Formats: sequence, structure tokens, C-alpha cells
Amino acid sequence: MTTTIYHNPQCGTSRNTLALIRNAGIEPKVVEYLVHPPSRETLTGLIARAGMTVREALREKGTPYAELGLDDPMLSDDQLIDAMLAHPILINRPFVETELGGTTVPAGANLGLLVSSANRDADVWGPTADEFNLFRPKRTHAAFGFGTHYCSGHHFSRVQMRIALTRLLERLPGLRLDPDRPPLFTGWEFRAPRHLHVLWDA
Repeated sequence: MTTTIYHNPQCGTSRNTLALIRNAGIEPKVVEYLVHPPSRETLTGLIARAGMTVREALREKGTPYAELGLDDPMLSDDQLIDAMLAHPILINRPFVETELGGTTVPAGANLGLLVSSANRDADVWGPTADEFNLFRPKRTHAAFGFGTHYCSGHHFSRVQMRIALTRLLERLPGLRLDPDRPPLFTGWEFRAPRHLHVLWDA
């Protein structure tokens, strides 16, 4: 994971944002855009990914905003971008983006965190992460949550499942999945099969 902040050290909001990132234990790549202005492509991309209009990204206070007549509603986005590139002080905020797994995540983006995906992380489980293997080495997983959200009933659920599976295997010898009717997994956050077709020896 890499985090980049387009930073103006003269701006209190930008300084506070940088401090928050570092307090979270992340050392970001800091681009001081007054010294190293972004390219047109980078700036337009930052604004678009932040869900803003170009005008919303303009800084007025302490800038040549009024002097350049940028309050004119007839100015196009391209003209406003030209002004921001010529006078980077017009860029109104720190932009923060994080690259996670090869995907750029802009600040303020809504994320869906999938526990089932965490339990199949190839960085943790290796190239066989998607395989169901009861005998693979024990490693940290997220099946019962983590931190303050760790399931308080995890000990009970382990015992309950062990008893249930033992009795099931005793009553249904040779229990196995039906190879002609494989399970279909559905769901977004809590992913599970709707039906589990099995065979056993009579």
C-alpha cells in the first residue's frame, strides 16, 4: 500500500491531514505542489476521482483568484485548470490518494470490506489461497473478526461445530459433496452456499 498527499505546508488543513496520516502509522509520499506542480493529467484526475468540480477545487483566500477574474462563471474548466497550473496556490486542498492492490483509492471513497476476501489473501496463504484445505498451516484469519470486533462467542461456536460435525459424520458414513451438483456461493459480505448437495453411503 502506498499513500500520496499533494501537500501545501502553508495550509493548516493540509498540515493537519498529513499529521493524521502519520498518526495512523503511515509515512506517505509527500508532493509539495507549490514546488512541484502536478501535470494537467494528474490534476484533472485528482479532482475527478475526488468527485469534485474544477471550480470546487479552486482556492480563493490568499491567492490571485480575484485578480485573475476567476469568479467569472463563463470560464471553462480548461481555463480554470490553466490558471491552477500557472498558479498552484489556487489548488484549494490537500489531495490524498492510496494505491491498494494496484487500485488507486481517492480520499473519501466508499469502500466495502469483505471478510471472505481477507481469508483468501494470497499474500498470507500463498498461491493456494482459494483452495479449501483443512490441513494447511495455521495463520491469522478474519473468520471471527478482529480487534474490538472479535467475536465473543468464538470458543462456543468452535465447540458447537465440532460436536455437530462429529455427530453428522457418525450418522452419515462416507459423507461427501455431490460432484454433479457443486455448491454455488452467493452473497456480498456474508458469502455462503444456498444449498449443499451431498452423498453418503447407505
